[in-house]
Amino acid sequence: MNISSDPIIGNEQPTGTYWERIAQDFHENKEGKFESKRTPNSLEHRCGLIVKECMKFQAFYEEVEHRHPSGVPYQEHMLQAQARYARQAKGKACQFIHCWLQIRHSEKFAKAREQANLPVQSNPTHDQAKGLQDSGQGEDSSIPTAKKARPPGRKKSKDKLKRDEEDDDYKILMKNLMVMKTE
Repeated sequence: MNISSDPIIGNEQPTGTYWERIAQDFHENKEGKFESKRTPNSLEHRCGLIVKECMKFQAFYEEVEHRHPSGVPYQEHMLQAQARYARQAKGKACQFIHCWLQIRHSEKFAKAREQANLPVQSNPTHDQAKGLQDSGQGEDSSIPTAKKARPPGRKKSKDKLKRDEEDDDYKILMKNLMVMKTE
């Protein structure tokens, strides 16, 4: 999540570089003391599997949530969604619930869900496209009405990084040392 939401580099990097950065971050920040020889390619395929399964679970969760049974707590929604997932997966529970909890509110996951839910249409005619725009069912209608806080842009992130560097303890100590030397 950290690599894909980095506003300074953003999406202006080749796929290979992107997955190399993810692999580097994965190996540097592993939880626990285990040995891993995952390559960027293997991480890419593993992430694809995780996102696919998370999207499948999200569909069951939304199905339960849309029924919105009265007085049913959030945990019960989760249990019902897990039961539906298990029925569809021949008795196997979703093994990526912990991942789903991390990515379910991320912007990229929401966009992937929206794209997966769009009907596949081969080149709509001009009249069909105009009708969609007039009726408000074009691309803009898929944007939720509740505004989410936008992540900081590239310029703001770079400015913040520069400001944080000025407040760096090491730099302050060095400035103090230089002042002491001149006195």
